[in-house]
Amino acid sequence: MVLRNWLQRHPITAALLILFLWMAITVLGSTLNSGGVQRTQIEAISAGVTWQILLAALFLLLVARWLGWRDLGFVQTNSLAALQLAWFPSLYILLFALMALIVGLPPLGFVLIVLINCLFVGLSEELMFRGILFAAFARRWPIWPAILASSLLFGAIHSLNAFGTGMLFLALLQSVAASLSGLFLIALRLRSRSLWPPIVFHAVWNFALLTAGGAAMGQVDMTEAAASVGLRQGLLAIAFQLPIALYALYLLRHIHRVRAEP
Repeated sequence: MVLRNWLQRHPITAALLILFLWMAITVLGSTLNSGGVQRTQIEAISAGVTWQILLAALFLLLVARWLGWRDLGFVQTNSLAALQLAWFPSLYILLFALMALIVGLPPLGFVLIVLINCLFVGLSEELMFRGILFAAFARRWPIWPAILASSLLFGAIHSLNAFGTGMLFLALLQSVAASLSGLFLIALRLRSRSLWPPIVFHAVWNFALLTAGGAAMGQVDMTEAAASVGLRQGLLAIAFQLPIALYALYLLRHIHRVRAEP
């Protein structure tokens, strides 16, 4: 009881501690799941169901319930309005889908495993960053610092991919790109006033991208292949996210006029 009361009075400290434990569950589970063997991102997410991701999400739900945090965004929203907000990034998803259809879809088993894992990742990461972390920051800070801090931390944790792939350069590029994509995800969270739209969009985005990657490269990560040829290709991967980040800033142009806490 004493610990819970203290954490409730210090939401940012509590959220950062939760983030550390969430990362530990995710990274340790991934290491155990792979047997310590380094794999590409697509190999890791298509090798089997990533139960550690689901376990990490369940951990977040239990801790949030224990702390009595009710402002994480699990509320109903207007699905059509949320889809309209996501129209521009959805063009990318259609492009990924078209690529997969042109090249030829991967085997059904690959597609199903990737779909399940992308759903787990969407739930776990959105609950952590656009749910718990953003809500904690928004209780103490103005809206823009809360937005930027949650987006930068979202990008930073993608550097942990280096533990699984052994490619630090690629992981750093993914961190920058993820920070940019985080701006859109938080914009979708705030404009829809619900956590469900970013969860669904995150899952569909990853699924479309990884399915296209599996189709085009025979289960070799396209981003990894591009990054390996040099800095130029890596910067192109980051530039891929820039238009979406600019669109996110457009969506957030009046967000300072509302309360930070949804």
